[in-house]
Amino acid sequence: MSKILFISYVSNQHSGVGNRVYYLSRELAKKGHEVHVITKQGEYVSNEVNAYYVQIPKDIFKIPPVPLPQVSIFNLLAYKKFEKIKHKIKPDLIDVQHVHVSPLVHIIKKNNLVLTCHGTEMGRTIGLYGRIPVGLIQFTSTIEKYTFSKLNRIIAVSTRVKKELIDYYNLSKEKILLIPNGIDISEFKNKQESTLNLHSKFNADYILINVGGYSKIKGIYEVIKALKHIRDLNWIFIVIGKGPRKDLILVKKLLKQYNLDNRILLLGSLKKELVKNIVQEADVYLHPSLYESFGIAVLEAMALKKPIVAFRIDSLEELVNDAGILVNVSDISGLANAIRNLLEDSELRKNLARKAYERALKYDWINIANTYSEILNEV
Repeated sequence: MSKILFISYVSNQHSGVGNRVYYLSRELAKKGHEVHVITKQGEYVSNEVNAYYVQIPKDIFKIPPVPLPQVSIFNLLAYKKFEKIKHKIKPDLIDVQHVHVSPLVHIIKKNNLVLTCHGTEMGRTIGLYGRIPVGLIQFTSTIEKYTFSKLNRIIAVSTRVKKELIDYYNLSKEKILLIPNGIDISEFKNKQESTLNLHSKFNADYILINVGGYSKIKGIYEVIKALKHIRDLNWIFIVIGKGPRKDLILVKKLLKQYNLDNRILLLGSLKKELVKNIVQEADVYLHPSLYESFGIAVLEAMALKKPIVAFRIDSLEELVNDAGILVNVSDISGLANAIRNLLEDSELRKNLARKAYERALKYDWINIANTYSEILNEV
């Protein structure tokens, strides 16, 4: 068995990166590996994992969406912690999570160090705007490329991310290992039915749900325009999550313009268990995102046996496959027709819900940990 050290700014279940660190480290420990995690104070890991916390001063200013000053401080403190414990734990593998902590790659300089890439700035920007980024994003992507070039191995969380690394950063495919994100299926299996009774509370025939927020990249404008075309059906659309304030202003303006203020609810961020209960009551899960490096929210909806309607982007095409209806990006009429067809066909909904759950089972963290263990010798 191997000694594995994860270094991550986050390690809880409330973000994509943190979700991976928490569950993957736990399952690897259960398989008999000796697992350690360096993360910031306030995060947490499972009891099977050894945690080393670093304290970041609370008065360090945050710059959304990534708290860059805090991450910079974390890099320095995490390296200091690493130097203190490395001779004691002697890790066979050091897995640095995401490019935001990439300075550690240049500082540690170990042959057994890998970086798990959860997405790239270049891919995200091109996915949103359809063109090569300029200015600050261009500068950031240059730093990313330099960081990737210093590594012998990079772990990509999806085929989409692997493709970005090859296409935009000119990396050899042999350098990239594919280990997807996952889900703890036990948290969803045999889950008690929700008692929120949203259909009755909103006097709606159908409940549509999205867990992604109202930022432009999540396709909120497109889905609002599509829903305008099926106003004859009695539905309520619930959006969970946040986004930039400028996007919120535009969304509210659009809702008022289409007279959808009372049919589309923006709930903001909610606790994880409440989100599950709300998604449980969905007739259809909508995820018209313009870019996703993986799609963890979609996977969780699939684990709750929800039929999916989404845009046909690489990551969701790989994840959803035939367990939902995929529409070409920005095809408003196609999106509207897909939602209508699914709402009006209960048998289709049941069929896709079954397929969704079957696909979600493949992404259980136990299976992902098995894959991770199998390729340890390749690093």
